[in-house]
Amino acid sequence: MRFLPRRRSPPGPPGAVRSTTASFAFTSSELGSFECRLDGGSFSACNSPKAYPGLRQGAHTFEVRTIDGEGSIDATPDKRSWTVDTSAPRVTAVSPSSGARRVAPGANVLATFSEAMQTSTITKATVTLVRKGTTRPVVAKVSYSPTTKRATLDPSASLARGATYTATVTTGAKDLAGNPLAPRKTWSFTVKR
Repeated sequence: MRFLPRRRSPPGPPGAVRSTTASFAFTSSELGSFECRLDGGSFSACNSPKAYPGLRQGAHTFEVRTIDGEGSIDATPDKRSWTVDTSAPRVTAVSPSSGARRVAPGANVLATFSEAMQTSTITKATVTLVRKGTTRPVVAKVSYSPTTKRATLDPSASLARGATYTATVTTGAKDLAGNPLAPRKTWSFTVKR
């Protein structure tokens, strides 16, 4: 039985990234050569580091395997999977709806995104609610659900009856790859009397 060289797992882009270029470095504990492939293509000889420029939007998988000095090919290549995402997320639905009247004073403000967002970017600074005629945002708790891709602004007190409010989601909200929301989303509604 032959033992093939041990490799260090290839570093490279994790998860979702905005870059259309990826580079991988790899080593072996023994002398030998390497073969690489991208997205299930054919393996071909390669050296470390191996770079891939001009990657298309979407999912990618890089694999590297060793060939030892006796010509034995590693049956279990190391691999790294990631997604190239250069598209800006959008707000696809809001509640209360834009222009709504007779909104309940206890209503929460909801914004649903076109894709998963970085939870840390959905905050009181990026999701706000302002009463018409004022400049200060309503005191509220802001949360985000990765499951529904929805931000919730929960005011700490009931909204004023008969008042009009403007909700805003700013470009500070970012998707998992770091793409900012584009364009920012602003809408208004009126609370019932």
